[in-house]
Amino acid sequence: MASISSLRVQEDLKQNSSIGQGIHSNCNSSLTKTLYLSGWSVDALIKSLIKLRKLNEFVLSLSSDERLWFVEAV
Repeated sequence: MASISSLRVQEDLKQNSSIGQGIHSNCNSSLTKTLYLSGWSVDALIKSLIKLRKLNEFVLSLSSDERLWFVEAV
């Protein structure tokens, strides 16, 4: 069952955005909500995910070879 905030986001998207017209009920509502709350800014979303997942700390803990492998993988 969808939460009230998820329903509000989906309704707002339907009413105020052409992007919302392409959203289906089977989409990832969590991702949609996160993008909406970040103002549809991919850069803001990426920075938020880096902070949330503590990726800076993770990358700093890698050796130089591991960092190169990580960059290639991403």
